[in-house]
Amino acid sequence: MTHPAPRVYAACLSAYVNGKLHGKWIECTGDSKKLWNGINEVIATSPEPDAEEWAVHDFEGWHGLTVSEYPNVEEICNWAELIIEHGPAIAKFIEWAKEIGLEASADEFQARYCGHFESPEKFALESDEIDERYQYEEFSQKYPVWANCIDWEHFANELELTDAYEYIKASESLGYGIYVFRYMADSQE
Repeated sequence: MTHPAPRVYAACLSAYVNGKLHGKWIECTGDSKKLWNGINEVIATSPEPDAEEWAVHDFEGWHGLTVSEYPNVEEICNWAELIIEHGPAIAKFIEWAKEIGLEASADEFQARYCGHFESPEKFALESDEIDERYQYEEFSQKYPVWANCIDWEHFANELELTDAYEYIKASESLGYGIYVFRYMADSQE
């Protein structure tokens, strides 16, 4: 499934400084040439002579990911391509990856993404990964009384506090829940 392309509003700074609004919305894709062509068109059609500088004055479709006023064009086009391919969850992953020093790539996303859940407790209860890792189903069959005494909220919090998983509030477009990412990629465990 592909998602709508994120876009930026590239504005001519010479026009802006002189009180004129001149720019255009440009879709960002994996091909940075399209964005550069749009930016060059904004500069070339500026109402100000000798216009050279541009900036991003607005952006949309990035699912909470912030685009700076003077972005690295190749980087944001790469991010846009990831968002087109993977949707809102990868936007949250990119933000998190930047914070902790990970490469924001499709491979890293796929190695670390555990899914979208209603809450941390639902992740702890419903995730096949957690069941497999902690063998809850086997434990609950063997010790049904003890299994009913598990504080799932506390357990879910411990999973995050021990740096096993990161819970990130889901995109507003989904309206609720969390995205879950594992700190250690599958291949590193």
